[in-house]
Amino acid sequence: MQQSIVVYDFNRLRGLYNEGGPFGLMLSFIFILTFFQDNNRFTFLKRLFLFIIIAFFARSKAGILFTVVWTGLYNFEILKNKLRAFIFPLILLFAAGFYFLFVNVSSMYITELNRVKLSVKQRPEDINLILGRVSGIYIVPNMIKENPVLGIGLGNYPLLRNNAEYRSFFPKPPKESIDLDAHGFGGIVDILVEMGIAGLFFFMFILSGINKEIKRLNKGTVLTLSFLLIYCFGVQIYFLYPWVLLAVILAYKNNYINEISN
Repeated sequence: MQQSIVVYDFNRLRGLYNEGGPFGLMLSFIFILTFFQDNNRFTFLKRLFLFIIIAFFARSKAGILFTVVWTGLYNFEILKNKLRAFIFPLILLFAAGFYFLFVNVSSMYITELNRVKLSVKQRPEDINLILGRVSGIYIVPNMIKENPVLGIGLGNYPLLRNNAEYRSFFPKPPKESIDLDAHGFGGIVDILVEMGIAGLFFFMFILSGINKEIKRLNKGTVLTLSFLLIYCFGVQIYFLYPWVLLAVILAYKNNYINEISN
């Protein structure tokens, strides 16, 4: 089981990815594609099937949240009309939920970082401690602080993340694994780290131009947001399928409806 590239701990699907989270997000991309097809009696079953795989087999929290947010955005007008009387209580409930979630997640990371600080002293050669997201919480802000305008250069994160000025109290990883680690904080953070504020502004400028072109179409702005949101949930800028989604959106803009559906 440990050598499988499809299944790992406790029969969790990872579908060729390193874990179930990224696999669930990729399935969320397929979930979005079903909205480009004509609605029929099988459409709901397709979406339900994909959601079951994401939630109960890949067990991807990011995938679950993304599909829920996407479905809510896609049906926002319907929900707004049906729940008009409850809109302000729902906003307050959502704001309160977001606040408590933010505080709890932040507290979890602070606790984890304090634990890691102690553990690193005891096990300075343990790559599970000195690679990954926990160390990235320290390293990524340091990179942005040192190179805020133009970033560190595209593709340079794995090469530079272990420079002494960035890694804080984390020891340098062993030579055999030093170039293997890359952050998983999502495409927006990728751009900010590697292209700086200038790169992020340019990216958003292009995206706003695309939105201006397609917002007059049915759900045009929601489709643009889907491309942006998928990065906000942790997908890195180098993954292929978000760009495939953008290609589908542009094809939709140019009325290739039948081709997309097929």
